[in-house]
Amino acid sequence: MLFYDFIGYISIFFLLLSFFSQGKQTMRLYGLLSAAFFGISIFGYQGYNGVFVSFISIIIKGISLKYSEEKLIFFKKLSFPIALLFYFFINNEGFYGLLPALAIIFIIYADTQKDILNMKKIYYGSAFSWLFYAIMIGSLPAIIYDVIGIIVLTYTIYKISHQRKGSSLSYSPVVASLAGPVEK
Repeated sequence: MLFYDFIGYISIFFLLLSFFSQGKQTMRLYGLLSAAFFGISIFGYQGYNGVFVSFISIIIKGISLKYSEEKLIFFKKLSFPIALLFYFFINNEGFYGLLPALAIIFIIYADTQKDILNMKKIYYGSAFSWLFYAIMIGSLPAIIYDVIGIIVLTYTIYKISHQRKGSSLSYSPVVASLAGPVEK
């Protein structure tokens, strides 16, 4: 388990880079790396449904790095029902095994958003679905991953919202440099 825990902590690193990234493409690249390490980590806890969803996420994020937004939306609308149908046939974890499927629904819908603020708000659904799944399979790295993700996601949403309103935030220069400028 130590190996899978270590891999899980690497996935947390890429998750943080994803949430603090300045643009959609960078966010997707780090998200792809995070999903890859997360899938390997969750495999060690026999979270096979989570591995499948991580694999789907890797494919979607990989395609999203290559194609335009219009082609991407078409692909996601086409692949979404196919992936879910396949997922329901392989679900061997009962009710809680449906949580990764719910997470992928949120991810696919979020990635079709043109506005990065809306995209990040929809990610909440995915983050909470994964958190409940991590609790059910007992993976400490996955629980930490999701809690950190929710905290950082909340911060970045707060920051983007306030920047759009023209408000100034009072936070340390280190935190400000991590968050960087906001893409609209």
